[in-house]
Order: sequence, then structure tokens, then C-alpha cells
Amino acid sequence: DRASIRLSARREASDGFFNNVQFPPGPGAGALDPDSRAPLPGNIEPVRRDGTSLVGSDMGGLNHYALRGQLLWDLDDRTSLLFNAHFANDGSDLWPSGFIGTSSGVNGAFGGPSCDGAATPTPDRCFSGSGASDPDPFDNDVSNNLDGQMDNQFFGGFIELQRETDWGQLTSITGYEGFNVDFWRDEGVPARMFETRMLVESDQFTQEIRLTNDSNPDWVWVTGAYFSWDEIKPNQLFEVDPNGQALDGTYPFCDGGFQAISGALAVVTGRPPERPFVLDPKCAYTHPLLAAFIPGGTFNPAQTNIYQGDTRQETLSAALFMHNEIMLSQTIKAVIGTRFTYETRDFDGSSNVLHGSSLEDPETYADITIGVDMGKPLSDPGGNPVEVFDIFSGGLTGTRSPTAIRSQNLGDSLDQTDLSFRAGLEWTPADNQLWFVTISRGFKSGGWDGNAVTSGVLYEPYKAERVLQYEAGLKSDWLDNALRFNFSAYYSDYDRPQVRANILINGLPNSQLVNGQSADIIGAELELNWRTPMPGLEFLASAAFIDSEVQDDENTILDGIEFPYAANEAFTLVGRYSFQPAPGLFAFATLSYAYTGKHHTNPENLRVTEQTRTDLTARLSVASAGSGWEVSLWGKNLTNDRVIVSDGGDFFDQLFMVTNMPRTYGLALTYNL
Repeated sequence: DRASIRLSARREASDGFFNNVQFPPGPGAGALDPDSRAPLPGNIEPVRRDGTSLVGSDMGGLNHYALRGQLLWDLDDRTSLLFNAHFANDGSDLWPSGFIGTSSGVNGAFGGPSCDGAATPTPDRCFSGSGASDPDPFDNDVSNNLDGQMDNQFFGGFIELQRETDWGQLTSITGYEGFNVDFWRDEGVPARMFETRMLVESDQFTQEIRLTNDSNPDWVWVTGAYFSWDEIKPNQLFEVDPNGQALDGTYPFCDGGFQAISGALAVVTGRPPERPFVLDPKCAYTHPLLAAFIPGGTFNPAQTNIYQGDTRQETLSAALFMHNEIMLSQTIKAVIGTRFTYETRDFDGSSNVLHGSSLEDPETYADITIGVDMGKPLSDPGGNPVEVFDIFSGGLTGTRSPTAIRSQNLGDSLDQTDLSFRAGLEWTPADNQLWFVTISRGFKSGGWDGNAVTSGVLYEPYKAERVLQYEAGLKSDWLDNALRFNFSAYYSDYDRPQVRANILINGLPNSQLVNGQSADIIGAELELNWRTPMPGLEFLASAAFIDSEVQDDENTILDGIEFPYAANEAFTLVGRYSFQPAPGLFAFATLSYAYTGKHHTNPENLRVTEQTRTDLTARLSVASAGSGWEVSLWGKNLTNDRVIVSDGGDFFDQLFMVTNMPRTYGLALTYNL
């Protein structure tokens, strides 16, 4: 018996990359709204939940570590066993949210038509639905009144057993992956209005068995079976705090602060703004959005409310697969593979309002409003029916239950089958050239969004996505294998592509994963790798070109858009030099430049999210030949190009967004046992 053990550990920590500040007053601050007569707000001081100031604090710091262990055990000459386990903990700050305001103020008096997601807003003239204004959304200054924190654990491993048999190599892989996530996110503005906490638990078990036979070089085949079970349980909590400090120092729902600007009314009506609810001296509103958060129909400014989306999705998947490589002649090979998949997915979900609750302790509350629950009948623990209603439909028709009564998780199920395949020909006219052409069919299963929702419509499942792809290209080596050149071109034809869209239901903005009718992508990729005559010096270059479009003549929001993050062109150039500065030491110096052409981060292709990106990185590493340690000095984003890496859509007249890291430098130490 022979066994080998390998252990590795990684630790990363840093101060925050962002400064938390108090922005200057927004445009028109102090003027009176002509309808509500409330003053237009200026930007307020961001404060913690305990009332202490957050001005001057840094945000976005890193604090995580990872451990990995591996044991390889040769049981005999024909059998080996591999154990692999890993654990990671991330206690970093959640990357702070910024925003680009898309509201133009009352009657467009301040910002004008440029304050629109379809245009490119001017930051010092446009502000959010809460009245906040960020003069430069791409600098390192944010104004958050919540320390976004993470407490995330990731763990798992696998056991791989390999056995050489008379029929070929038999492989069994048994795996488990799990994670627990708990993170807090600010809504991106200093007002405590709509902050979020996400709690997620996930477990996945997988089993794969395959047999590989390569005894006959004219026919190599692989066949096997795959099984997986997974469960994910997101609990999404949105805090609506009517007692939080509004931008004009008043209660945002009660004294007019929340309706101080026309943009804020996107919360209840969408655009164009209207006045759908009536303000009276007792501070009781008639609009169901507010009534749902008000026990007994009377507003209580001392009570915080949690809008909760509590869901569970369980998936059972099984597949049979076969892959063949058959030599038709000395220079032509056929590649044929197929996979049959069966999948069943169960979903339970409900969205409720927890009155008198908090993000710190969401399980404690005064009472609960039963909300959207798959549109099916509910009953309390005594079997008494509880009326189901959409919280934001034309009136408040549901009943509130005592603390002991919780909405039952009634759900739905989805069964799916698919036959995927890949077929192609490979031609090698010379040892250094391989020309290929393939046709393949892929499948992405359908399911449900796990978000808190405002209508049962949003619990409708999205359907499976399928794609048929054609590809042709060349893989080649030249100059005695010193120069590698690869090229491919492809066309992808999508049926019912899965696309995230922002939709209005009863005037409220909602994000939902939906299916477009069809989509297509035309693309080409090139890759060049040159090992120069100078020992240790090599260059790598690549280019990609993409033209994508979604077609949907029934949905004008989706029709004609490009896939998000699908850049029209992208280029990369890397230079790498390796040398030996002393006996037993190796050094590597790398300089990399990447350009990403025009693309959108938003599925609606809002013009404000249209951008290009450049990234220049450098790294110098020194490693020992046998002791397992390595020291690296690195710099990232050396040009300090600031771009959006993700956004949450144009909600509440602001584009919630997360930007990339600014110019950063670091020192990394790695040691492998």
C-alpha cells in the first residue's frame, strides 16, 4: 500500500476599499413638492442601527480563509482511492452598494430627460427615489447606513475510487457540497428604508459511475450514470422601517418624506408618477402597499416590518451518458456523444409581512400578514382557512394571524426530461493541425425564483432553456511547437432563453427570471501562444467577438436586447517570464492586459449600464523547488478603470450597483504541506 497526503491553507485579509461619507445635498434640496408641500430632501448622515455615525468608516474589507486536504491511497496495483475535503469561511464585508439616480425631481424640474435608465444620467443632476444623490458613483465614496457583513461557510469533498478491469477503467465519484450564507446588504442610500438580509442553506449529494475503454485506439468510449440530490433554502428579508430617519428628518412613510419627490412614487405606481394614496392627519394611508405594513390599518411609526420571502427548492436528477471517439480513417475521427437526463424539482414558497420584527431577530414579531403563497388555500394549525391575497393587489383582503400562526409552505413540482447530444468530425491532415466541425444540443432546466415576491404571478416557474450550437475551427502548432494558433467560429440558436427582466405588477417593480421566445449568438474566438527563442519568455494573446440578440414579439422589454455581459469584442494580451534567480528557487513575472468591449450589465440593456472595461494586472512570484512555499507581490486594476460588475435593476428610481475593485496591491504567502 502507498499513500500520499497533501494539505493547503489560504488566508486573505485587508482593510476596506471604500470610504463611507455624507454626500452633499441633492439638486433642489429644500424646495417644496408642489403636491405634498413636503421639502425635497438633502443627503443625510449615514448612521448605524444603534444611532452612531458611520461617516469615516471604511467598507469592503476582506477576511476569509480556506483549508484543503487530500489523501491518495494506492490499495493495490490496479486500485486507487482519493479523498478530498475542503472548508472555507468568509467573514468579509459585503461589497458596498452604490447607485446611479434616475429621477429628475418634481415634474422634471431639476434633472430633465437625461435622468432615465434609457439614457445616461448626469450624477449631479439626477437622484434616487429616496432623494439621495451620489456626485460620482464610480469613485471610492459610498453613503451606506448599514455595515454589510458576511458570515458564510462553504464545505464539502469527494471520494474517487478507480479500478483497472478487463473492460477498462471503472471510476466511482461520490461527492457532497454544502454552504450556509448569512449576509446583510444596504439599499445603497443613507436612509434606513429597505435594507436586506439573506439567509441561505444548501446541500448537494452527487454520485457518478463511469467505465472508460481505450484498449482499442480505433474506438475509445466512455459510458456511465450520474445521480444528484440537492436542496436550497433561501430566506430573504427586507426591512421596511417607517421609524428610520428620512432624508428630510421625518418619518418616510408618515410625514411626506417618502413621497417628497416624484421619483419615490415608483415604489407604488411606477413611472409616470402619480398620487395613489391619501395622506391624512392620523397618518393612515389607503394604498395597499402601506396598508399591508400597518396592523389594523393604522400606521405605527414605532414599528419595523420585515417583508419575508421564505422558499425551499429540492431537485432530484438522474442521467445516463455515452461518449464515443471512432477512427474512420488515419486522419478522420468521428466524435459522438449523448446524454439522457430526468429531473424532478419541488418548490415551496411564501412571502409574508412580519410586523414588529427586525433583521437581527426575524423570528420574533408582533403579528404576521399572510401574503403570497403559490396562490393556493392556506389553513392555520387548527385547520381554519386563512384567505390568500396578493399584498399589492387593489385592496387589502387578507387576514392577519396571531404569532403562532405561520403561512404553510404549499408548493408546486416540475418534471423535466431532455436528450442532449454532440456529434462532430475531426481531421488531422498533419501532426500539427486538427480541423473540426461539431453540432451539439444543450439543456438548462427550469425552476422558480426564490425571491420575496409581491404577486403570485412571480411564483410561476420559468421553463427549460435549450440551445443548438454549430461550431467549426482549427487547433494547430507551428515553428516546432513554439507557436500555437487556435481559431473557432460558432452559431448558437436558443429556444426559450432564460432572461431576468424587471416587470411592473400593480405599479410595483419586480425582478423575475422569465423565458424569451428565442435568441441567437454568432461568435468567433482566436488564441495565440508563442514561446519565444529567449528561454522562459512567452506571450499569450486572445480575441473574442460576439453578436447576441433575444427575440420576443410578445414582450417589448426583451425583444431586441443583447445578453447581459456578452461583450461585442474582448482582447487579452499576457507576457510571462520565468527564470531561476538562485539554485532551488524559481521566479515568475507576469503582466496582463485585458479589454472588454461594449456590453450591458442589465438585462434590459439600460443605456446607463452600457460600458467598456480595461484591466491591467502584474504579478511577481518566487517559489522554492521542494519546500512548498511561494511569495507573490501583485497589483490589480493598475489603470484604476471603474465599472459596474453587477446591478439590481432600476428600482425606486435608482440603479443599485456594485463596482469593481479599485487599484489594489497585495502580498501573498502560500505554503503547501
